Amino acid sequence: MQQFAQEHPVIHVLRDTTSVQEYLGIREDDKVSKLLDISDAIFRVCSNFEYFNYPERSAIAKDARSQSPPQFRTPYLALKNAERHFLKFLAHATRAKDIPSLEDAFPLSQVNTEDRTFTYAVSMPLSAAMDPSLDIEAVEEGADVIELIV
Repeated sequence: MQQFAQEHPVIHVLRDTTSVQEYLGIREDDKVSKLLDISDAIFRVCSNFEYFNYPERSAIAKDARSQSPPQFRTPYLALKNAERHFLKFLAHATRAKDIPSLEDAFPLSQVNTEDRTFTYAVSMPLSAAMDPSLDIEAVEEGADVIELIV
């Protein structure tokens, strides 16, 4: 990896300790800290870029502390936001002039909805959309629009 990194971008993606701990299901803080210390040291030797994946929940918690209304972000939308940020980072890291937009990956998005032969809409109550156990990706798969019923 070190030799490869001399001529190519190698990106070490970092996450905050709490996110890693939650993902791995480790309850002991010291175990996660040791794991991250060891793995970070190894990965930093093999990489030439670092990208910190900022957790969306921190922004929501900050809103709650400031007593402003919390922003509602589904995990799916948070991932789309992270995807945009990461693509911008890749453009800088690779010095790419032309990174295709996200919409280019979905050519049907270039066709106006009213010009399509078939469309698919999903209707759901707002309360269902706010349920944390909802798999929004499964709901929206293939849909042109999601209608929220308030």
